[in-house]
Amino acid sequence: MRRRDKSEQEPERQPDEDGPALWLRLAHDEIALRTQLETGGGDDLLDHILEMEARLKARYPDMPSDIRREFSARLGAEAFTEDAWQAAVAWLESTDWFRLRGRRLGSS
Repeated sequence: MRRRDKSEQEPERQPDEDGPALWLRLAHDEIALRTQLETGGGDDLLDHILEMEARLKARYPDMPSDIRREFSARLGAEAFTEDAWQAAVAWLESTDWFRLRGRRLGSS
């Protein structure tokens, strides 16, 4: 493995004489491709589901697995809509776990 001289740059970071750097052109191409695809496809649904899962883990990282399963089932039963999210959060806030968690967080 050869060490690079500090003055050397990676080829993809060097701007072309005709425009922006290769990585920037590739990013623009990716954005253009994604905007041309129809919305509502399988990837969009998967992205939405993953976004909700990330939101769930960020807000309630200590949620027990049985409550997490029920929360996810409630989301899935309503096709992972924002209304389903609100209903699942309302259910979650009515659980003993949530109330006890609030007391523990409030006393810390």
